[in-house]
Amino acid sequence: MTNFDNQQDTDYMRYSLEINNLIKNTSQNLHQLAEIIPFLDGMKTALRMNDGEGIHKVFDQHWTLLQFHNGVEFVYFYNQLNQLNASWNNLELNADDKGLLLSWVSQVNQSEQPINPLLCRESCIQFIIAPLLVEGKKAGVVVLGISLADVFLAFKRIFGADIGLFINDKNDPSHHDELGISQWGVQISALTNKEKNHEILNVAAQTYPNIGILNDGIQIHWNDHYQQIKLFSLDSVEPDNAHLVVITDVTAAVNNIHESIWKIALIGLLGLIISEILLFLIFTRLLSKLKDVAFTLPLLANGNFQTFRLS
Repeated sequence: MTNFDNQQDTDYMRYSLEINNLIKNTSQNLHQLAEIIPFLDGMKTALRMNDGEGIHKVFDQHWTLLQFHNGVEFVYFYNQLNQLNASWNNLELNADDKGLLLSWVSQVNQSEQPINPLLCRESCIQFIIAPLLVEGKKAGVVVLGISLADVFLAFKRIFGADIGLFINDKNDPSHHDELGISQWGVQISALTNKEKNHEILNVAAQTYPNIGILNDGIQIHWNDHYQQIKLFSLDSVEPDNAHLVVITDVTAAVNNIHESIWKIALIGLLGLIISEILLFLIFTRLLSKLKDVAFTLPLLANGNFQTFRLS
């Protein structure tokens, strides 16, 4: 089992590294998109003139492509005074998140350095807030956001393991919807193979009601399969608000271990039986010789050499 545990620890390290790399790549792709924006036809003039209508007219023809090809959820253009000039979005931010976003915009306007926060609320959104430069001069800030859906799909494709997103439920636990797990106090925002894995997670929650144990990884037996479940943290704005959960089917590995144990036990049993037979044969010969010695010694003791020779 030690080799099995070591292999799982290695897999967990690979999962963690790949998750971080996938999120990093998502952020870098957004940054590249942000750098391209000032070079769109007509965009330099609109940005230089701080023309919201001009920005909207130029960028609107590219919005559909960004949505479907790049998975971008929203784009906001802010001027140097942190005022919103134009926006496109599929997700509506609440008042608190809008205030947080405005603080990021102000920070980037001042520092002229991009930032890439990960914000997890009902889902997790990877942001890039980047300065817009036109011919080396500041022209405001652009904000792009994308969900982690492609990250989950890529992870599934690479490892074959399932992955999901837990969001801490700050509401009344009794108000959980169909994808909530009340024992763990979480909502499942995203989950590959949703129906099957939701059932697996519910079984795990009944067996291990303390979600903290998932940080070390657990194994459950479900529907004649062995499933390992592990939590992974996210480097988000509020780190404790969201976690990734990875579900791995380790049935083949566990069955191989069981088969190996049976083989070792069978070999050990056969070896024991053969050893017993050999010992029996050895002791039988020894006892036979001892019997002969026990018969002849009295003859020698009594001086019956003739009878000893005949024996």
